[in-house]
Amino acid sequence: MRLFSEESNAVIDAILLHIIAMPVYIVILITGIKKKISMHKQIIILLFFIYLIGVLSVTLFPLPVQKELIIYRRELSYVTNNFIPFTTIIEIIDQGNIKSVIRPLIANIILFIPLGSFLPLLFQRVSKLSVVFIWGFVGSISVEFLQYLVSLLIGYTYRSTDIDDVILNIVGAIIGFSMLKLSLPVTGKFLNVSHLE
Repeated sequence: MRLFSEESNAVIDAILLHIIAMPVYIVILITGIKKKISMHKQIIILLFFIYLIGVLSVTLFPLPVQKELIIYRRELSYVTNNFIPFTTIIEIIDQGNIKSVIRPLIANIILFIPLGSFLPLLFQRVSKLSVVFIWGFVGSISVEFLQYLVSLLIGYTYRSTDIDDVILNIVGAIIGFSMLKLSLPVTGKFLNVSHLE
């Protein structure tokens, strides 16, 4: 099993994260069994865990590690950070190309829809839109900070740190929560969601 991409031994692929995640989930599963957590909730925990690993996989990997590649990309790097709200969103919309608008904007929204749905199912304290908003903000900021930190460590911006991504991620989390609320007549039959009613 390769930890490095087939194209080059210069980057670490997300497979390394997946390998690390396996024993972590086994510990979570064993803890859940000991605490006699219901099968339904165990499934939700598994799906949420897979979702989190997926988010980290697409937002942080592949990680450049080879010195020559880092130097090469540092010289050619055109990726920039954005800390001014709506700047990137407006630039994308101004391009006028529907595909260029849909892909980055919709992708950032979709990425956090599951977060807004999973959290209320896992934690009874997450029962209000304002709480989901906060968790969406914290989750998105964490991802952006990790991207920024890696960029600092390797000496060039390998992934853009963008406040607009945070805004779109929060919108996604809110949509996810709203979708869950709308599905309560169905989900309420299988799960304890009385805190959302």
